[in-house]
Amino acid sequence: MKVFKVTFHMNNGEVLDFELKRPATYDVYKKIEEANHWFKLNDDIINLLNVNSIHVETE
Repeated sequence: MKVFKVTFHMNNGEVLDFELKRPATYDVYKKIEEANHWFKLNDDIINLLNVNSIHVETE
């Protein structure tokens, strides 16, 4: 398992941080692309139309 730290920088200046534990082959960017406009993380749903940028770090 690999830990992904995903940070969404929203258009309104808000910053949303998430930590995901997924298999090493998990591709965060591919999953976001496949999500179209709505991306679900844990119990949160992110409207990707309101996202300015995304930053991903791995441990």
